[in-house]
Amino acid sequence: LVGSQMCIETVWNLFKAADKICAYIKCIEEKKAGNTEFDRAAESTLESINALGIPEAEEFMKEFLDGYRLTLDEIKE
Repeated sequence: LVGSQMCIETVWNLFKAADKICAYIKCIEEKKAGNTEFDRAAESTLESINALGIPEAEEFMKEFLDGYRLTLDEIKE
């Protein structure tokens, strides 16, 4: 039972990180569209992701997040 509880907590933390990453990507998209109302939300969401200390989330952010900041033309290049 102890091992199962640890597994559940690990999965829960990954879901929590994924949810925060999705929110952060939404902020990036809104900022790209010129909506400055998401500036502070982006900052606080990024801080909360970093505070989780989940290596998988950090790796995703490092490897894939830059692609969300690119325009379609930049992606094609």
